[in-house]
Amino acid sequence: MPSYPGDQQERPIRGENPRGGDAEHQAVMQRRAIAGGLIVLFLIVVVLLGKGCQSARQENAVKDFVKQANSIVTQSNQVSSDFFSTLKDPGDASATDIETSVNVQRSQASELVRQALDLSASGEDLTAAKQYLVETLEFRRDGLTEISGEIGQALGDQDAEAATEKIAANMQQFLASDVIYSQRAYAYMNAAVKDKDIEGVSLPASKFLPSLEWLDPAQVLDVFSRVSGGGSTAAVTPGTHGTGITGVNVQPSGTALAEGTTNDLNGAKQIEVSVQNQGENDETDVVVSYTISGAGTAIKQNKTIPAIAAGDTTKVTLPLTKIPAAGASATLKVDVKKVPGEENLDNNSQTFDVKF
Repeated sequence: MPSYPGDQQERPIRGENPRGGDAEHQAVMQRRAIAGGLIVLFLIVVVLLGKGCQSARQENAVKDFVKQANSIVTQSNQVSSDFFSTLKDPGDASATDIETSVNVQRSQASELVRQALDLSASGEDLTAAKQYLVETLEFRRDGLTEISGEIGQALGDQDAEAATEKIAANMQQFLASDVIYSQRAYAYMNAAVKDKDIEGVSLPASKFLPSLEWLDPAQVLDVFSRVSGGGSTAAVTPGTHGTGITGVNVQPSGTALAEGTTNDLNGAKQIEVSVQNQGENDETDVVVSYTISGAGTAIKQNKTIPAIAAGDTTKVTLPLTKIPAAGASATLKVDVKKVPGEENLDNNSQTFDVKF
């Protein structure tokens, strides 16, 4: 049957959905919105994880730094303990023993500087903490280096006074190290710990100079006067050992000094000390010394008795190479250093009030 133009009807174009088009479009847009939201959420999670990892790395860096610094400072504290114990309580140590011990401590202090230089520091606080920690340890190393070079002379017979004054002066380096550590190195480490809100971290404390009295030359002189004289390392023989002071005179007047009163040393040129071997054994390398303190810089002289037989008395003359100003009052302390095996030290020292 033939068709005519008037009989043709409109038909929908393929793919067109007049009734469902808007719904399908909305569904597509919803899917896109959900996908976009998931992407944003993913990016937020990535950023948060990144920040968390970075924060964890920074926290671990602080913990590692403090842990290593703690180890270094603990070792430095031990060097201080060993050094000052050697000086304060030398026992029967000889001058050679003291020198060897201080040189070992100097070497240890130098190694700690190297360890501090190798520390890994990140951030302003830790970088500053490392800088000041290195400086702290350098002062300690340099102080021990200078002191080790003066030990032999301080324990010898020639110009011991000048050497002990240099030793006291170099104790200032230890004081400087303590100030730098507490006010700078420790402070910056503490700031790094607080900035990261780190808990359970113990910051290392350090004080190398145990007391300010070590800055006083008279204190150092007194310490070295207790170091056993001579370099003998022979075993202590059986029987009693010991020496004692039986008299102190000034020359050229020959006037005997007395404890408990003021002695006039005006015009005195020498101090003459009578030393008796009060033990059952012959003794060698017996060191006799005097220290004048309380009138300016301390003055010291010492001399070694090469040998003294059991029961014998020997007179030792020590020159007054320096004296306080005329009219000055001071304290004169005369010592005989402990010999190996000596137990009773009650008569090894006499102290006099003097006026020049």
